Amino acid sequence: MTFDESNAKITTELTGRTIDHVVRNGLELEIHCTCGHVVVLAATVDHHIVHKRTDVSVIVPGVSMMAAANSI
Repeated sequence: MTFDESNAKITTELTGRTIDHVVRNGLELEIHCTCGHVVVLAATVDHHIVHKRTDVSVIVPGVSMMAAANSI
């Protein structure tokens, strides 16, 4: 991936998202968004910032089992 392509990927991944907080994890910069996406940026040997990956966290709400247990 070239530097220009990586810049486009950073823009694509962050457009329309609200940043909640940013975490430095070693040589990576993790941008945590309110929608559950984590955009990870890293520096190249030429000191350019590039898109490394985008992670997604999905939280599924739990189902209460107490109602089912009381009805048996």
